Formats: sequence, C-alpha cells, structure tokens
Amino acid sequence: GAHRRDELIALKPVRDGIRDRATRWLMRHVPTTLREGDREVDQLVHAGYDSAVAPVVYTSIRVALAIIVPLLAVALAPRHNEMKYLLIVILAIAVGVLLPPALVARQARLRQDRLRRALPDSLDLLVVCVEAGVSLDAAILRVAREMAKLHPELAGELMLVSRRVNAGVTRNRAL
Repeated sequence: GAHRRDELIALKPVRDGIRDRATRWLMRHVPTTLREGDREVDQLVHAGYDSAVAPVVYTSIRVALAIIVPLLAVALAPRHNEMKYLLIVILAIAVGVLLPPALVARQARLRQDRLRRALPDSLDLLVVCVEAGVSLDAAILRVAREMAKLHPELAGELMLVSRRVNAGVTRNRAL
C-alpha cells in the first residue's frame, strides 16, 4: 500500500524550474482516483522513475496520449477510404493507450539488465571491503561511491539502501 510506496520513493531536492512547477500543479490537481496502483508504481521504480510525482506525471501522460493521439488521427487521417480511416483511428487509440506502459516496461527491463551486469563487480568490491574489516553498512557506502562513475544506477540504489539504513529502516527491508 501507501507505506510500501513511500519506502520506494527516494528523497529528491526541491527545485523550482518549469518542470517542477508543472509537476507540483499536477500533484495538486490530479484526482487520487486517477493515480496508478502499486503494480504501476513498482514498474516506474524499476524503470528508474522513483520520485514522488512520477506516478502522477505518468498517469497524466497516459491520459493525454489516450486523448490526443486519437484526436490527431481523427483530424489528420485521410477520409476518402472509410475502412482505412477507421483502421488509422483504431490504431491511434491503441498507440495512445498502449505506448506509455510499453515504454516504461522496456525502460524497466533495460535498467534491470544494466543493474544485473553491474552486480558482479560491486559484489566483488563489497566482499573485499567486508573481508578487510569494514562494516557492511560502511562497505555498501564505499561500493556506492566507488561504482558511481562505472555503474551509476547501481551506485544510486546502494546509496538509497545506505540512506534508508541511516534513517532507521532495517537492513533487510532496505535491501
């Protein structure tokens, strides 16, 4: 539920650009009934979109595309052949509805592949640190810092684990 969702979201610095103002506006105006469920939030987090506004922005984009793409097809599709026109409109509806989840699923899959490829190097360094007598929490932080340039996504995940442990979350839950 909401507790799990809050745990998945990383703390981000507050900015005041146009994009940030737009997302704050969306957070205030999008009804909670239109926000995505736990499955979609998990998918967004797996894709690397872990901010608090990601589900609202994603839902807004999905709704906008589901409306705009078919409307553009209705307005721009050639009308001389009714069957072709109908096919284009149906295809536009499918694209508008199915494209955002497909892109997020692809992003999640690619990111998980990158994380899997980064894991062996990070585990080797983690083992070396622990064998040298460094505590597990300090070793995780050290690995995150060392891997920041080579594997920034895994480093970010490890930094998140370190922050959660420092905030009082159990290590098992943070991992």
